[in-house]
Formats: sequence, structure tokens, C-alpha cells
Amino acid sequence: MAVKALQTEGSSWSKQILEVGLLDSDWLGIRNVLATGQSCKGLEHYTLEDDLVTCERRIYVPESSALQLKVTHQCHDAKVAGHFG
Repeated sequence: MAVKALQTEGSSWSKQILEVGLLDSDWLGIRNVLATGQSCKGLEHYTLEDDLVTCERRIYVPESSALQLKVTHQCHDAKVAGHFG
């Protein structure tokens, strides 16, 4: 969901996701495991791309109602989203 938002908004999305991610213990834990290169069962599909956690090439949006709402709005309601309805 966040991929389209990142494409249209540029690095401001990356900064916001990273800032909120540093406050989300699950996101931060996954990021730390990936950053150290450790292998961990259950994280086979996760990678780090530009300092952001991704799962199967989709950006993992950390736990934040405000950020998740903003991403959802961008992907569903914005004119550039390409989602009509």
C-alpha cells in the first residue's frame, strides 16, 4: 500500500515511515535483525530497502494510526492513486 505513496511523495514518506518505525517495537526488532544480517525463522520474506522494512517487496508501515490512515488515503482517495471507488 505504501509503495504508491512513496512513488508520488518522494522521500518525505520514507522519513515519516522511518521516524514512526523507530517507535514501533515490532518494526524496529525486524529492522535490527535484518540490519545485522542474522537469519531468523519467520522473517524469510522480509528485507531492508533504503532503511525501510519490506515484506515481499511491500513496505511494512509501522504501527501508527495517523500514518496508516495517511497511506490509505493516498492509495485510495488521491487523484494519482488510480483507485476509483
